[in-house]
Amino acid sequence: MKTLNRWLFGEKNQIGRRLIVLIIAFSTVITLLISVVQLAFEYRSLRSAMERELDGIAIYVPTIAGSVWDFDEKQIQRAIDALILLPNLVEVRVIAADTSTKWVSRKAATPNPILRSYPLRYESRGQMSEIGVLEVVSSLDGIYKQLINSALSIVLSNGVKTLLVALFMVVLIRRMLTTRLERLAEKVKALVPGMLPLRQVVETHPQPVPPRLDELEVVEWVLHRTADDLSMAVTALNQLNQSLESRIHERTKELESFSYSVSHDLRTPLRAIDGFSKMLMEDYEDKLDDEGKRMLRVVRTNTDRMGQLIDDILQFSRMGRQDLSLAPVDMERLVRAVFNELQPLVAGRDVRLQVRPLPAVLADAALLRQVLINLLSNAIKFTQPRAQAIIDVTGLVEGAQAAFCVQDNGVGFDMQYVDKLFGVFERLHSTDEFEGTGIGLAIVRQIVVRHGGKVWAEGKLDHGATFHFTLPHVEKNHDK
Repeated sequence: MKTLNRWLFGEKNQIGRRLIVLIIAFSTVITLLISVVQLAFEYRSLRSAMERELDGIAIYVPTIAGSVWDFDEKQIQRAIDALILLPNLVEVRVIAADTSTKWVSRKAATPNPILRSYPLRYESRGQMSEIGVLEVVSSLDGIYKQLINSALSIVLSNGVKTLLVALFMVVLIRRMLTTRLERLAEKVKALVPGMLPLRQVVETHPQPVPPRLDELEVVEWVLHRTADDLSMAVTALNQLNQSLESRIHERTKELESFSYSVSHDLRTPLRAIDGFSKMLMEDYEDKLDDEGKRMLRVVRTNTDRMGQLIDDILQFSRMGRQDLSLAPVDMERLVRAVFNELQPLVAGRDVRLQVRPLPAVLADAALLRQVLINLLSNAIKFTQPRAQAIIDVTGLVEGAQAAFCVQDNGVGFDMQYVDKLFGVFERLHSTDEFEGTGIGLAIVRQIVVRHGGKVWAEGKLDHGATFHFTLPHVEKNHDK
């Protein structure tokens, strides 16, 4: 065995030695199981042949019954002597109905008998009478001897086949697995002394690989040590991240306050521009030529757009500072309520809202209303080119989260720009095509993330868009 191991796996390959032992043991078990199954099938076949032989004895019953009725002892004895000559039969008995008269023919005793009885009936004057019974005793000894003779050849045949398969598997595993493991283990051992792991920087120096480890154990040991090093590094990075997050949070608050202040202060000059331009239009319209009127209309249009932009910036800033007031929310009811609020946007159009049964969520109802306003108004806006707009709102429960989907059949978008959808001031369509400031979806993302959920989108040009978002799930019966 050592020579075979050395030839197949070399001196250092511990995995190879274990594999060959396991393969041989497994092959032995498989050989025995297959042999037992084959012997079981052969036994069933031989036993069925014996049963058919015993069933065939029934053709002799009428003749023996007539001899018993006539009490022809010679004919009875001649009949059972003929039956005893059948293979596997060791004893034949005819017992008259009074049980005091018997005729017996016997070969030898058997430790494995099978008894079969055949009732003897005779019809006389239209009446059937029970006149005795024919009993035959068959022996399983012949079947057992035949099975013993077959067992040796079956085991040898299966053993040779399984051994050849096992040897093929050993060679195959050697070429495809254990040789590579051996080389991998050697490379890992060679790398360990020269490595400068994170542990050396954080805490201690590297340790040598313990002796008497097989190839996989060497790799496992190194990976374990590396995992420890990474754990220490992650701990240090987490501490640094916490510090950075604290500083970012402070800076974010400062920026939000600054943007809120700037946006708020911009309202005063914007109102002045809007007011004076309106006065010009009303008081001096007859003094302006067509070009002057056009330019004044451009000023007022951009003033309105600037006002909407300031409103959106202020709303975006408030979203980051507003505290959440969590409570169970009936999403199905809220979707329909928001859609009813948006009816002025669908005036004169064929817009159909399909709302499937939606799970309830734990959320801030006011902020969630803003999410639905932005998503549904977008769906209404970007389905304007359609003769019939269809907005489909669905939802399902995924563990502790409720997942929702707002799908439309509008103009869609190119998926290569999907990362820009939820950015501030990012637009995939020009304002000439569809109005808007490019902040709505950024507000949606901010609200959903603050609730511990996530939001993403899918779309295709001219084939509609689908917006997904998740929120914490709550049972509907809690919303009472």
